[in-house]
Amino acid sequence: MYGQPNYFYQQPQQVRGVDFMQAQYQNTGLKGRPVSSIEEVRAAQIDFDGSLFVFPDIANKCIYTKQISATGSAILNKYNLQEESQPAFPTYVTKEEFDTIISQLKTAIESKDALIMQLTQSQVMQQQAQLPQEQPAAAPKKEVLNF
Repeated sequence: MYGQPNYFYQQPQQVRGVDFMQAQYQNTGLKGRPVSSIEEVRAAQIDFDGSLFVFPDIANKCIYTKQISATGSAILNKYNLQEESQPAFPTYVTKEEFDTIISQLKTAIESKDALIMQLTQSQVMQQQAQLPQEQPAAAPKKEVLNF
């Protein structure tokens, strides 16, 4: 057994599932290539099956897509990078600054309350001063009827 040559060579069997997975993986890749301008995209040859080709343009911060429509004309789209503004760093307040502002607000509220009380009392006093000056109309005298 060990010294005898093997005249029956067997090829290794390929598992059908592996071939299927490789074919499926190859079909899911993006079609296209990096470009440096839109002129390269216009000149690029693409498949006529309607599949989408992607052309990233890093220098101009955009992505081009190209595909053939059902009518046979090429559709070329451009997507620009829209940078979001970074939010400003929040400014923090120390405890001392917070306490100072709170005490100022309390003082302002107390002074407004005092002013409101003074105005209210002065209005009440004016109303009371006006009452004695105005005399109510005299009620008609009742006559006593004797039968």
